Parts: sequence; structure tokens; C-alpha cells
Amino acid sequence: MSGQKEYSVPSRFPSSNRKFKLKTLSQFEESQINRNQELEHQLKMVSKQNEKLNSLNQYLQTTLNKRNEVIFEERQLYKTKQIVSPQKSNSTSKRQSQQFHSRKNSMPYFTQTSRLQYVGEEYFRLNQVLEINISDEEAISYFENDPNIKFVRQLDEDTFVQIAEEQNIKKLLQIHDHILKLQNFLKEMFEAILKFKKIIKASYQMNQQAQLNDAINCIVDQTQQLMNCERATCYIVDETKGEIWSRVAQGLNSIIRMPIDKGVAGFVAFRKESVNIPNAYADDRFNRESDLINHFKTQSILAAPIIGDNNQCLGVLQCLNKNQGVFTNEDSAYLKYICNFSKTVLNHSLNQNQVESTQNKLRHVIKYFLDIVQIEDPWKIISITERVLKKIMNCEEARLVLKINGSVHYIKHGIQSEISEFLGIFKKVIDTQCNESTLNNNSNPFFDPTLDIDTQMPVITMSINQNSAFQVLNLKGVNKKQSQQSHSAFVSGLELEMLEYIRSILLIKLK
Repeated sequence: MSGQKEYSVPSRFPSSNRKFKLKTLSQFEESQINRNQELEHQLKMVSKQNEKLNSLNQYLQTTLNKRNEVIFEERQLYKTKQIVSPQKSNSTSKRQSQQFHSRKNSMPYFTQTSRLQYVGEEYFRLNQVLEINISDEEAISYFENDPNIKFVRQLDEDTFVQIAEEQNIKKLLQIHDHILKLQNFLKEMFEAILKFKKIIKASYQMNQQAQLNDAINCIVDQTQQLMNCERATCYIVDETKGEIWSRVAQGLNSIIRMPIDKGVAGFVAFRKESVNIPNAYADDRFNRESDLINHFKTQSILAAPIIGDNNQCLGVLQCLNKNQGVFTNEDSAYLKYICNFSKTVLNHSLNQNQVESTQNKLRHVIKYFLDIVQIEDPWKIISITERVLKKIMNCEEARLVLKINGSVHYIKHGIQSEISEFLGIFKKVIDTQCNESTLNNNSNPFFDPTLDIDTQMPVITMSINQNSAFQVLNLKGVNKKQSQQSHSAFVSGLELEMLEYIRSILLIKLK
């Protein structure tokens, strides 16, 4: 048709359906336009609501600031006056009451909590009394000198009635504030009593554990519950090896070992003082590698040492991530009490562990005696003796040398070897018939790599007779305090006694 605008329709549409398609496209465009208009209208409404909310927020903020300024001025004025003031006329009291109520009505959000925020310095601090090293006299002094206690003690019945009759609002508010703080103090004391009941109950459960593993498990479980934290760990200090270790960390099954001067727990063990770290990653003492290994995110840390009777650090209790907020000074005081109870448990368990270790060593010695009596082959004697020495000293290397028919027999790196005479530290010990205990075997001036154990670790060398001697690593006998003053290694009494048993058995066998 002439004069009518023609639309170009894609060829993929059949000609019979072109009019229908054009009508559908037109309806779609109209719906989109209507939709856009609705969205624009809604956007304008939201914008107006935001403006109203911003205006209301500014009004509330201004009102809050004015309220706080008035309260602060009143508190400063109260501190300069005595509790009891001269009698005022009824008209003056009524005028003060009307002024106060008019001021109070102009501040719709006047609350009790806001009246306390300017007098925090007068608050009784519970952690002062909870400090484990504080004496009873000092704790009583803190309580008696608290301004709230002194204020209420001075406020007798007559004075209170007089203030009420005068309708002295300022003094009534002051009394109210002190009562609120005392109420809060009583609440904290009640919570502290409940906490100590839990600690005492936990100590009973701890003391029932004789085995070291069970004791550590119990300490960790009870600490995690009492301190309300995500994870707790009990580290044991091994001063001879210069490390701390733990078989148990909540959420983990592996053994944790680290140097005594590394990480927060190492710092606590070395310095023998507790730490409270609200942000772990902001503290240089925190070892971030532990989080990467354990797939854990440490946020806050509270750790305290477990100090023995001889002021020796037995272990460290460490708490990670308090479930609500961060660890407080009161939490630190509670953890010290838990450590104090744990001290007895660890002492008993470590002693029990030492007894069991001694029994195991004696069993090895007895079995060694029964085995070696029937053996005549020198190579088997050397092999069995070295194996028993490793078990007794809990080390990885030991060496026995025997001179038979003019030839020195020894086993090195699993290879049987012979030389014509003794060398190195072995020669010195056999010639002098005196034991040698060195802190660093390689640094000994008599060291010879042919026979002597090639190591920088401490080593004990003991002579048996003129034709035999043995060397063994002394990992557990290093005493760092002694080592700093001497080049000789410290030998613990238990290990030395076991080595003397082995020496006596060999002396009988090699006669």
C-alpha cells in the first residue's frame, strides 16, 4: 500500500507471520517503557527515605552529644561536693527538680548505662583480687578502699531520708550510680564464684589421671571448657633438648614440637610469664607457620606458664580464639589458677612417666644380660650391645670396640671393620681408665673420625677394661646452664646408672 511505512523483517520469519511479530515487538517496547518509569519512581522514593533517615540520624547524634555533655558536667560538679549538704529551702529543691526534669525530658534516650560511662575510674576491678600472687591483706585493702563501698558505708539512714525529702536530684543520681556499680560488682563476684566451682571440679578430674597422655588430654579439655575458647594446647617443656612439645592439641592428632625460643608458647616458657594477645597477626612473637600447617586462623591468644615447686617451667597452657570477644584480665587470672592446679597433675604424671621409663630400661638391661651370656661371636656381642645402648639412651648411634687377638673390632655404618690399635677418644679413655663426657664430640681435641662417633652432639665414652670401651650419644643429659660454664656434658643419674649396668655385664662377659 502506498504511503504506509514498510518494516524490514528478517527473512527467517515467514511472510505470513510478519504482522504478528511486529505487533509483539511493539507490545514488548511499551512494557519496557512502563517498567523503566516504575523503577525511576521507586528510586525517587528510596532517595527521599534516605534523606529522612540521614536527617533523623543527625538529630539523634546531636541529642546524644548534648546529653553526654550535660551528664559529664553534672558528674564533675558532684565530685567537688560532700555527700550531705546544708538544708535548702523547699522552693529551691522544687526549682532544681523542675530544671532537671525539663532537661531530662529534652533527652529522650536518657539511660542508666550512659550515666556510668564517665565514672569508670572508680569501678572496683575484680582482676586485682583474682591475681594469684596477691595476699589476703592486699585483696581486703582493694575492697575496703573502693569508692563505691566507702560511699555506701558513709550513707546512713538519716542522711538518705534527708536527701530524699529535699528531692536533691543530683545527690539521688549519685547514690543511684554507686548502687548500680555495686550491683555490677556483685554480679561479677557471683560469676567468679561459679567459675571457681568449675575450676575446682576440673582439678578433681585432673588429679585422677596418672598417665602423662591422659593428664595432658584432661588438662586440655578442661581448659577449653573453662576458658570458653576454640582451641587449647598443653605444652611440656624439655629443657635438656631446648624445646617444647605436646601430644595433644584440640582438633589435632599429631605431636607438636618447637624450639623453646620460638612462638608465643616458647616465649612464655622461656620468660615464665603470661601473655594476652588480642590480635595474633599483629604480634611478632606469633608463628604464622602453625596456622598454615594446621589450617587454622588464630585471632587472639592467652598463654600462661605452669611453674613447678622449684620455679622450673613444667609446661605452657595456651588458649586460642575466645568464643565471644577477646581474653580479659580476669581470663588471665583464671588461667593462672588452672595452671596452678595443672602443676600438681603434671608433676605426678611426669614422675610416673619417669618410673615407667626406668622400668623399661631395666627390662632392656635384664634381657641384654640373658641374651649375651650365651653368645661368643664378638660381632654379635658388638651388635646386640649397641642396640641396647640406643634403647637405654633413646638415641640413634652407639659404638662398642673390642680388641681381640691384637686387632680392634668395631662396626661403622653397618660394616664390620678391624684396625691394629685404639685411636682418638677411645684410646684416651682406655689408657686413663676414666670416663669421658663431652658436649661436642667433634670439638674434643682427641677426636678421631676412624673410631669415634662423628657428631657435634654430646657423647659419653666409658671404658670396660684395657681391651674394650663404648661410646653413646647423650641427648637427654645436656644441661644448658652447666654447658655454658663447662665443655663437659651433664650426665643424668638414671642414664649413668644404666650405663654402669651394661659396663658391669660386659666386664663379666669379656674376662
